[in-house]
Amino acid sequence: MFESEIQRLRRLLHEQLTLAERDLESLLSVLGGAAPVLPDPADQACQESTKNLTLIRYNRTRAQIEAILRAVEALEGENRGMCAVCGEPIGVRRLLALPTARHCVDCQAMLDESDERRRVA
Repeated sequence: MFESEIQRLRRLLHEQLTLAERDLESLLSVLGGAAPVLPDPADQACQESTKNLTLIRYNRTRAQIEAILRAVEALEGENRGMCAVCGEPIGVRRLLALPTARHCVDCQAMLDESDERRRVA
């Protein structure tokens, strides 16, 4: 991988991290705020559902931040741009499209297929 490609990936990851951190702050403020007590059970259910969806978004955003930080760390290592499964290059085009990718296309397809089989079984 060329230094210019590495720099481009760093910029992409930094942009993604900034956006994810802003989203996380926003979600924290929503989750941390005191919700009014609503007298109507339907309104209470709607409020609880909204809170649960916000919590799901919060957890996904935290996982996204962790993936971005792992990707930044991987760019600094000697195995940068290499698949975590087979050790082959992931491919610059894939990394530019998905900077947090840890697997090459073939290994990711194999992992996805394996996950799908487990869900069906």
